[in-house]
Amino acid sequence: MKRFILTALVLAALSTAAWRFRQQELETLRAKADRAREQRAQPGLSRKEIAAESTEGIDVQEVARLRALQPELARLRGSIGALRARTNRTPEQIHTQAGEIREEATLIRRRFEAREKSKAARDAIGMCLMFATMSAVNTDGTLPQTWDDVNSKLSQTGPDEPPVMDHLRRTFQQASGPGGRIADFEIIPSPSDVRIKRRGPRGQIPLLRERRPRPQQDGGFARYYAWLDGRTEEALAKDENFAVWESENLKADAAKVAGQ
Repeated sequence: MKRFILTALVLAALSTAAWRFRQQELETLRAKADRAREQRAQPGLSRKEIAAESTEGIDVQEVARLRALQPELARLRGSIGALRARTNRTPEQIHTQAGEIREEATLIRRRFEAREKSKAARDAIGMCLMFATMSAVNTDGTLPQTWDDVNSKLSQTGPDEPPVMDHLRRTFQQASGPGGRIADFEIIPSPSDVRIKRRGPRGQIPLLRERRPRPQQDGGFARYYAWLDGRTEEALAKDENFAVWESENLKADAAKVAGQ
């Protein structure tokens, strides 16, 4: 910040000096023009004498160059005003503005990070929902109550199992290992008598939720939920307690589940 202020002061000083130098040149030309007008007003001087006196010491090319510099002088005047306005601020004002810019940048970055975490949670809960439902429909049809149940169901092998089961086993082991997303979600216990089939309707039974709510930059917390019918939703609450939201939104409707 100090380097910026020093640079601005140097530029302002150089611009002022250049402007004053050109102004002096123009003032010299104006003075000569005024003297020429006074001479023309004297009746005792001939036209030739007046012309010789008025053009004495004046370089025509220099006059043309100075006239061409008029736009540059106007630009310099504007630059000087802008630089003065910027350098007239006190160090306290500059420090305050810099702090405001830093706070705004931090807020934007945190909002972006929150959106990215939300997207990652949405994708991860979709993957976890696949593990829970596929492990059920490809075994005995009962919904898992824990991740251990999912692991147990996927461990079962049979000659008639679909090829997708082998892929599910490998993917589940990767997601359950270090850095996997399984640990970020928990299975919501469901009625033990619920049976689902590979082809058939799926009831609106809450099946998964994020284990820990995520704090939001603008206040409050967010938490993803998933239902047996494939629906996912990011719920919001003022604090980490989602009990009220869950009591209103996690009402199981198992009546439409095939096999009831």
